[in-house]
Amino acid sequence: ALRAIERERNKRNYLGKPSRLTLARYATAEAERSRAASSSVDRNDLEHASLLMHQSEYAEAIGILERYVKVFPQDETARKALAEACYQMAERKQANEPRAAQALLQRAVKLDPAHDQAAKRLRQLGAAHGRTPQAVPAARR
Repeated sequence: ALRAIERERNKRNYLGKPSRLTLARYATAEAERSRAASSSVDRNDLEHASLLMHQSEYAEAIGILERYVKVFPQDETARKALAEACYQMAERKQANEPRAAQALLQRAVKLDPAHDQAAKRLRQLGAAHGRTPQAVPAARR
């Protein structure tokens, strides 16, 4: 009778549950997955990039947002944040590196076509570059 009770208890407690060996394999696989996930993109990256942008660290924010948008390309908020970071970085580079600023503005408009400030600044830079080569020869005459 005691053996029957023991068998019944074992069936109830262990039947259909993985063995220790299976549990060990599962724990190892789960640890590897969590390590891979932590090294890749995290949903907190948006918040981190936002904080960096508030601190005017646009290059770092762009790097984080690029990785994030690569993993989650449908995330409209991330795309707009990346466009804004590109716009802000272009504003910084406009005086010293106009070509780099123009490339950043083009990227901002491509990521967020509704970004009016970036589109306006891109037109201004395009017009400025369009006039510069013609103005120089006219001044020499």
